[in-house]
Amino acid sequence: MKLLCLLLLLFAAATLAIDIRFGGTKDCKGVVASCLNQAPNRCCYLPNGRQSSHISFGAVPGDWKITMRGHVGSNCDLAITAGGDSFGSGGNLQDYCYFGGSPAFIASGDYFFRSEKVDSSTNSPTDGSLVNGLILEDGTEYPLDGLDEDAIAEAVDAAFNGTIGSAIRKFKLSPLPA
Repeated sequence: MKLLCLLLLLFAAATLAIDIRFGGTKDCKGVVASCLNQAPNRCCYLPNGRQSSHISFGAVPGDWKITMRGHVGSNCDLAITAGGDSFGSGGNLQDYCYFGGSPAFIASGDYFFRSEKVDSSTNSPTDGSLVNGLILEDGTEYPLDGLDEDAIAEAVDAAFNGTIGSAIRKFKLSPLPA
Protein backbone atom coordinates (compact mmCIF):
# COMPACT_ATOMS: atom_id res chain seq x y z
CA MET A 1 0.00 0.00 0.00
CA LYS A 2 2.83 2.39 0.85
CA LEU A 3 4.48 1.62 -2.47
CA LEU A 4 1.27 2.45 -4.34
CA CYS A 5 0.98 5.77 -2.50
CA LEU A 6 4.60 6.59 -3.29
CA LEU A 7 4.12 5.77 -6.98
CA LEU A 8 0.99 7.92 -7.17
CA LEU A 9 2.81 10.79 -5.49
CA LEU A 10 5.72 10.54 -7.92
CA PHE A 11 3.33 10.43 -10.89
CA ALA A 12 1.45 13.48 -9.62
CA ALA A 13 4.68 15.41 -9.14
CA ALA A 14 5.77 14.57 -12.68
CA THR A 15 2.52 15.92 -14.12
CA LEU A 16 2.61 19.16 -12.14
CA ALA A 17 4.60 21.12 -14.69
CA ILE A 18 3.90 23.76 -17.33
CA ASP A 19 6.07 25.73 -19.74
CA ILE A 20 7.14 29.23 -18.70
CA ARG A 21 7.87 31.18 -21.90
CA PHE A 22 9.56 34.50 -22.63
CA GLY A 23 9.11 36.37 -25.92
CA GLY A 24 10.43 39.44 -27.63
CA THR A 25 7.08 40.68 -28.95
CA LYS A 26 4.18 42.52 -27.33
CA ASP A 27 1.57 40.28 -28.98
CA CYS A 28 2.49 36.91 -27.44
CA LYS A 29 3.56 35.59 -30.82
CA GLY A 30 6.89 34.62 -32.29
CA VAL A 31 9.69 32.39 -31.11
CA VAL A 32 9.97 32.06 -27.33
CA ALA A 33 12.65 30.97 -24.88
CA SER A 34 11.20 28.56 -22.36
CA CYS A 35 11.68 26.54 -19.22
CA LEU A 36 10.09 23.38 -20.55
CA ASN A 37 8.02 21.44 -18.00
CA GLN A 38 8.79 23.82 -15.13
CA ALA A 39 7.62 22.65 -11.72
CA PRO A 40 5.73 25.01 -9.39
CA ASN A 41 7.68 27.17 -6.94
CA ARG A 42 10.76 27.20 -9.20
CA CYS A 43 12.07 30.37 -10.79
CA CYS A 44 12.69 30.30 -14.55
CA TYR A 45 15.07 33.00 -15.77
CA LEU A 46 16.63 34.43 -18.92
CA PRO A 47 20.44 34.39 -19.26
CA ASN A 48 22.91 37.19 -18.56
CA GLY A 49 20.51 40.02 -17.77
CA ARG A 50 18.27 39.49 -20.82
CA GLN A 51 14.69 40.75 -20.60
CA SER A 52 11.55 39.98 -22.56
CA SER A 53 8.44 41.86 -23.64
CA HIS A 54 6.02 39.14 -22.56
CA ILE A 55 5.82 36.08 -20.37
CA SER A 56 3.41 33.25 -20.98
CA PHE A 57 2.48 30.10 -19.15
CA GLY A 58 1.68 27.27 -21.53
CA ALA A 59 -0.47 24.18 -21.23
CA VAL A 60 -1.99 25.05 -17.84
CA PRO A 61 -4.56 22.39 -16.92
CA GLY A 62 -8.03 23.92 -16.93
CA ASP A 63 -8.79 22.91 -13.34
CA TRP A 64 -5.62 24.42 -11.81
CA LYS A 65 -5.89 27.47 -9.55
CA ILE A 66 -2.46 29.08 -9.78
CA THR A 67 -0.83 32.48 -9.56
CA MET A 68 1.57 33.24 -12.41
CA ARG A 69 4.16 36.03 -12.15
CA GLY A 70 6.78 37.78 -14.26
CA HIS A 71 9.61 39.57 -12.45
CA VAL A 72 12.05 42.38 -13.27
CA GLY A 73 14.97 40.59 -11.60
CA SER A 74 16.54 37.42 -12.88
CA ASN A 75 15.89 35.38 -9.74
CA CYS A 76 12.18 36.04 -9.11
CA ASP A 77 12.88 38.21 -6.10
CA LEU A 78 12.39 41.73 -7.47
CA ALA A 79 9.24 43.60 -8.43
CA ILE A 80 6.45 41.70 -10.05
CA THR A 81 5.89 43.37 -13.40
CA ALA A 82 3.28 41.08 -14.94
CA GLY A 83 1.03 38.20 -14.04
CA GLY A 84 -2.35 36.95 -12.97
CA ASP A 85 -4.38 34.02 -11.77
CA SER A 86 -6.05 31.02 -13.35
CA PHE A 87 -9.40 30.27 -11.82
CA GLY A 88 -9.70 26.53 -12.33
CA SER A 89 -12.88 26.61 -14.37
CA GLY A 90 -12.14 23.21 -15.89
CA GLY A 91 -11.79 22.30 -19.51
CA ASN A 92 -8.78 21.79 -21.70
CA LEU A 93 -5.23 23.05 -21.36
CA GLN A 94 -4.99 26.83 -21.47
CA ASP A 95 -2.26 29.38 -22.21
CA TYR A 96 -1.93 32.69 -20.38
CA CYS A 97 0.14 35.65 -21.57
CA TYR A 98 1.16 38.84 -19.75
CA PHE A 99 3.10 41.91 -20.90
CA GLY A 100 5.98 43.72 -19.23
CA GLY A 101 6.78 47.41 -19.28
CA SER A 102 8.18 49.37 -22.18
CA PRO A 103 10.20 48.16 -23.98
CA ALA A 104 10.91 45.04 -21.90
CA PHE A 105 11.07 44.37 -18.20
CA ILE A 106 10.53 40.66 -17.62
CA ALA A 107 13.65 38.66 -16.75
CA SER A 108 12.20 35.74 -14.78
CA GLY A 109 8.94 34.05 -13.91
CA ASP A 110 7.32 31.55 -11.60
CA TYR A 111 3.97 30.13 -10.58
CA PHE A 112 2.48 28.52 -7.51
CA PHE A 113 -0.77 26.92 -6.46
CA ARG A 114 -3.06 29.38 -4.66
CA SER A 115 -4.11 26.64 -2.24
CA GLU A 116 -0.62 26.86 -0.73
CA LYS A 117 -1.79 29.90 1.27
CA VAL A 118 1.26 32.04 0.63
CA ASP A 119 1.53 35.79 0.43
CA SER A 120 1.73 36.30 -3.33
CA SER A 121 3.53 39.63 -2.92
CA THR A 122 6.45 38.11 -1.03
CA ASN A 123 6.51 34.45 -2.02
CA SER A 124 9.82 33.81 -3.74
CA PRO A 125 10.88 30.42 -5.01
CA THR A 126 14.00 29.03 -3.44
CA ASP A 127 15.22 27.25 -6.55
CA GLY A 128 15.66 28.31 -10.15
CA SER A 129 16.59 27.24 -13.63
CA LEU A 130 17.85 28.91 -16.77
CA VAL A 131 15.65 28.68 -19.86
CA ASN A 132 16.24 25.27 -21.44
CA GLY A 133 14.39 25.41 -24.74
CA LEU A 134 13.19 27.45 -27.70
CA ILE A 135 9.70 27.07 -29.13
CA LEU A 136 8.99 28.19 -32.69
CA GLU A 137 5.67 29.68 -33.78
CA ASP A 138 4.66 26.34 -35.31
CA GLY A 139 5.16 24.64 -31.92
CA THR A 140 8.47 22.92 -32.74
CA GLU A 141 10.58 22.70 -29.57
CA TYR A 142 14.36 22.86 -29.53
CA PRO A 143 16.04 21.86 -26.25
CA LEU A 144 19.14 23.85 -25.30
CA ASP A 145 20.75 20.97 -23.41
CA GLY A 146 24.54 21.03 -23.39
CA LEU A 147 24.88 24.76 -24.15
CA ASP A 148 26.60 27.07 -21.68
CA GLU A 149 24.93 30.29 -20.50
CA ASP A 150 26.67 32.46 -23.13
CA ALA A 151 25.48 30.18 -25.95
CA ILE A 152 21.95 30.15 -24.49
CA ALA A 153 22.08 33.96 -24.34
CA GLU A 154 23.04 34.06 -28.03
CA ALA A 155 20.21 31.66 -28.92
CA VAL A 156 17.71 33.77 -26.92
CA ASP A 157 18.91 36.93 -28.71
CA ALA A 158 18.38 35.16 -32.05
CA ALA A 159 14.89 34.09 -30.95
CA PHE A 160 13.95 37.64 -29.99
CA ASN A 161 15.44 39.38 -33.06
CA GLY A 162 14.13 37.02 -35.73
CA THR A 163 17.36 35.21 -36.65
CA ILE A 164 16.58 31.90 -34.97
CA GLY A 165 17.57 29.88 -38.04
CA SER A 166 21.20 30.96 -37.68
CA ALA A 167 21.26 29.90 -34.01
CA ILE A 168 19.72 26.50 -34.85
CA ARG A 169 22.47 25.93 -37.44
CA LYS A 170 25.32 27.34 -35.34
CA PHE A 171 24.53 25.28 -32.25
CA LYS A 172 23.31 22.24 -34.24
CA LEU A 173 20.02 22.19 -32.35
CA SER A 174 17.69 19.26 -32.99
CA PRO A 175 13.92 19.48 -32.50
CA LEU A 176 12.13 17.30 -30.00
CA PRO A 177 10.00 14.58 -31.63
CA ALA A 178 6.45 15.75 -32.26
